[in-house]
Amino acid sequence: MRAETKTLRYLQKTPSYKLTAHDDSIVAQHHYTGHTHAIVYFLASAANPRCRTYCQELGQQAAKARAFKTVIMGIAPEPVAELARLHHELALPFPLLSDPGSAVAERYGLLAKRWLRPAQVEPALIVHDKYGIAYFIAVAENAEERPAWEEIEAVLRRFPRT
Repeated sequence: MRAETKTLRYLQKTPSYKLTAHDDSIVAQHHYTGHTHAIVYFLASAANPRCRTYCQELGQQAAKARAFKTVIMGIAPEPVAELARLHHELALPFPLLSDPGSAVAERYGLLAKRWLRPAQVEPALIVHDKYGIAYFIAVAENAEERPAWEEIEAVLRRFPRT
């Protein structure tokens, strides 16, 4: 199933962040800005089976992403310990970052506020170039919808590989 591609924030600078990864290292957006392109996947929840499956699918494409000088990162609202278990269980080749208060998701505009229910992170995939400019934003209504690798690769082909 295809995710809706939002173009409202197309070609805008992505918000900065500084989060703790599954291995307790600190990962900040400025670590990559100016050096490499990035694919950032926001998980609705680490417990969601469809989000877990998509993480595995992205992990299978990690070598292709590296060929485009691109890193992959996952961001989830769960604590570091839970993300460490998930990372080990799925043997992911990319970091999972903890966004416990969903502050980063909110800055990206991905926090869905629902009537009489707590706010929830919308599953989304964002591809931005090495300067932090978002070129592709796919926001799913539910975790079943997600962009195919071919769509992501088409965006990465537009970036210079230098």
